[in-house]
Amino acid sequence: MNITVHTVTYNEELLIQLMIEHYRSRFPNCHIVVYDNQSTDDTVLIAQKNGCELRHYDSGGQVNDQMLWETKNTCWKDAQTDWVLMCDLDEMLDINEQQLKEEEAAGVTRIKTEAWTMVNMTDDV
Repeated sequence: MNITVHTVTYNEELLIQLMIEHYRSRFPNCHIVVYDNQSTDDTVLIAQKNGCELRHYDSGGQVNDQMLWETKNTCWKDAQTDWVLMCDLDEMLDINEQQLKEEEAAGVTRIKTEAWTMVNMTDDV
C-alpha cells in the first residue's frame, strides 16, 4: 500500500509520537509529511527521529486561518502515492491497509469519515 499522511503542527510534542505510531501501525510503509509552524518545543525533533519529512511554514506567531486552510488544501498535491491523507495531528483515522485495499477494489477514491470527540477527564497523561 502506497500512502502519504500529511499533518500540520505547532508545539505538538505531547501528541506527535502517538500520531506517528498510529499511522505506522496501520500503514507500515507510509510516508509522513509534517508541516510545522515554527514549533518551539520538541515537535520537530520527534518528527525527525521518526523519519518524517519536514516542511516549515511561518504564520508570524499569529493564528492565520487562511494560511492554515491553504496549507491543508494544497500540501498533498505533489504526493506521488496512491492514497493521501490530510489530517490534523489529533485526528486519527481508524482504517488499516487491508480495509483501504478493499475500498480501492470497490472503486472508492475518497473515504467519507465520521468524527468522534474524545476527552480525557483526568490529568493522568
